[in-house]
Amino acid sequence: MKQNYLDWDHDIKIEDFAKGYGKIIEAKWNKYMDELSTLPKDNNNYGIVHHDLHNENIMIANKEMYVLDFGDVRRSWYIYDAAIPIFHFLENNRHLSRLEQLQIYQRFTKQFFEGYSEETALSENQLNLIPYFLEYRLLYSYLFLMNSFKDKEMSSKIKKHLERMRLRIENDVSFNPIS
Repeated sequence: MKQNYLDWDHDIKIEDFAKGYGKIIEAKWNKYMDELSTLPKDNNNYGIVHHDLHNENIMIANKEMYVLDFGDVRRSWYIYDAAIPIFHFLENNRHLSRLEQLQIYQRFTKQFFEGYSEETALSENQLNLIPYFLEYRLLYSYLFLMNSFKDKEMSSKIKKHLERMRLRIENDVSFNPIS
């Protein structure tokens, strides 16, 4: 039996996903949607992916890694799926100095791609899209959270986090420690 998986943009097809969050945010979102719609979707770069791989969906036991929570499985670009854990890793280490971020980024991505490439080969062209998808994930995460908290009370900690995200997006603060 063939499983029908949702597409990468399933939860963002809402017409007003970025509306009301400012002209800069809306313009960046629309630009990403235009650009992403033109990316190739062939068997070498697009397929069934986890789509939500981050530290809370990984369990380490007996020196083995297990991936959990397959509730967000989608058809998407392999490199975007690979960029998601990198995004969360970098986001969780933003408190470190740029040099420390660079060092752990290099160590993390080396080890991550050694494992990832055992299952999915990524071309140099795909790997070059990591910074692009890191920036996209920041914008997506910001809008996802803003839409999730719409009409709900937010703690001051969440408000501050979202404000910092917005400022980084609007001011093109690089997410990538190698830039």
